[in-house]
Amino acid sequence: MLQTITLAKANQQHVYFEHMLLPQLVKRLPKNIGIYDHSIQYLRMCGRYTETVNPEELDVMIGLDACTFDFQPRYNIAPTQFAPVIVRDNGRTTLKGMRWGLVPSWADNEKIGNKLINARTETVAQKPAFKDAFKTRRCLVPADGFYEWESKQGMKQPWYFSLHDVEQFCFAGLWERWDRPPA
Repeated sequence: MLQTITLAKANQQHVYFEHMLLPQLVKRLPKNIGIYDHSIQYLRMCGRYTETVNPEELDVMIGLDACTFDFQPRYNIAPTQFAPVIVRDNGRTTLKGMRWGLVPSWADNEKIGNKLINARTETVAQKPAFKDAFKTRRCLVPADGFYEWESKQGMKQPWYFSLHDVEQFCFAGLWERWDRPPA
């Protein structure tokens, strides 16, 4: 069984959404957490992010019941890689590893997950790939920064975003279980 995630995104101007997070986490984060730089008007949800601070430290805010993820600092987490995720499943809050790229339970193969790395909050409840996970399988994806790229004259320049007054934050996410169909 493969467990996969996708990150949620609101619109092209905001990359963080308080309404999908656990209430106890939202209370502790700064109110100006929606990151948008007017000079970078094409800002989209991240395609790469960093997690260099052990997410178990979020236990103070979240109250983890278990941790099954072997943490190593990572400076370039990319789609299809395994990353730490905080899920609430069977009444327990657990930090575990999941593959970035949601594979819907009905999918024929896991390649669809390569395209489903982000979900728009405006349509997540209606899209077939996300609607079931949106109803019952939301998660937090710990991070301490993310990258966005600016394209100018055929060149891409990565920009790193982080919060100056908070070591860690969490992306809102959705998770899914997927079993490979019998051959």
